[in-house]
Amino acid sequence: MKENIRVKSLKIENIKNVSNGYLEFPEYSEESDITSNIIGLYGQNGSGKTAAVNALRIVQYLFGGKSFDQFAPLMQVGKLYYSINIEYDIFTDDKSINVNYFFKYNKLGGFEEEISYKCGNDKSSVIINDETFFANRIFSPNVRHEDFGVTSKQQIMEYLTQRKYNREKVRTSFFFDKDFKNTIIKNLKDEYFKLIISIMPTYAEKNFFIIENARNANLIASILMPIGLSFKDSMGEESYVDNHFSSGLNQCNENLMKAIRQGIDNINKIITTLIPNFKIDISIKKEVTSPFGDKLYEFELFAIRDNMSFPLALESDGIKKLISLTSCLIHMYNHENVFVVIDELDSGVYEYLIGELLQVLEEGGKGQLLFTSHNLRPLEILQPSDIWFATTNPENRYIQFKGIKPNNNLRSMYYRTIRLGGQSEEVYSETDQYKIRLAFAKAAMKNE
Repeated sequence: MKENIRVKSLKIENIKNVSNGYLEFPEYSEESDITSNIIGLYGQNGSGKTAAVNALRIVQYLFGGKSFDQFAPLMQVGKLYYSINIEYDIFTDDKSINVNYFFKYNKLGGFEEEISYKCGNDKSSVIINDETFFANRIFSPNVRHEDFGVTSKQQIMEYLTQRKYNREKVRTSFFFDKDFKNTIIKNLKDEYFKLIISIMPTYAEKNFFIIENARNANLIASILMPIGLSFKDSMGEESYVDNHFSSGLNQCNENLMKAIRQGIDNINKIITTLIPNFKIDISIKKEVTSPFGDKLYEFELFAIRDNMSFPLALESDGIKKLISLTSCLIHMYNHENVFVVIDELDSGVYEYLIGELLQVLEEGGKGQLLFTSHNLRPLEILQPSDIWFATTNPENRYIQFKGIKPNNNLRSMYYRTIRLGGQSEEVYSETDQYKIRLAFAKAAMKNE
């Protein structure tokens, strides 16, 4: 059975400077000729765009059974908790299941999770929180124990005890923890819930890609070059690996070299259409033998442009950014089950090229893409239903423009709204050129 997962909406509360924020993807239909879903998120610096990316990173960690401990500092100062609600649909061969996953983390380190779903006339929800957890019950309401086929109380008690005293476990999702799944999956009567907890960890690992600014910082500093590679594994299935290449010599075994070559070949197919007369080359410096007798290759990545070759680390930041994104976008273009999130898509990339790339992805892509940007060219390319704007109101942080007519230019409309308003929320905290000049002058006087 083939499953297809499509994110529908995201609601966040008390993350960084977003007290309340809601984003929604355009309606998706498996029967539609255009299956891509794209959201562009716009706003001035510090307006809360990256908070949405951070929230999706937390969701990815939760679905993947990873510790969410590192995200505690994202809680808004002065608040007692942060929360995330993500809605998504699971499509199978014969049905579709609408799922809402809710996660709430409080200042004392406790958390609550809820999964609610509906499929036709069937609907239900399951909650785990501090109250149920420390009362040695798993689910709320209690009647769900029978539905879940929980027959061995002792087995559940042992699992709960192990989790309570294992700090690493205590900071992971309860529902998507593999030990939880292994404990109840054999007796689980609820087939919908069984499907939900079974497929989301795989989705988080293989189909949910998030590219944040920290990744871009490595590119700019040329310390490491994070480059995603897509290739077919030994089973013939398409795989994606996010590799971090050194700016100098790298080392790998024979099998990994085959995957790297295949991945670089796939990138070159795309990158040569974006940057004429350019490609990446793998330069093998020498072959060595490991202490275990394996053949190892020492190699460096080179850029070849107009028949001139030089280390890839010396290329421009924009070209390295495009290279690092290409494999993710290949997956998004070809697979409906892929969700790519990119913070500051436009960083270092030529304005016109951004528009061309997004138009291709929207018209021919199959997956989902959420990006943040300051470059306004996509406002002239994408549909108004694809664009959200960050506001100055933390209680209603994201909006879509109303009253857009078919002949309106959304880019011009955005500039006009910044100057004159006219939407339900203000989208720009006003700046004053006189005050900016005065501040520069005062700063210079203070240094004298």
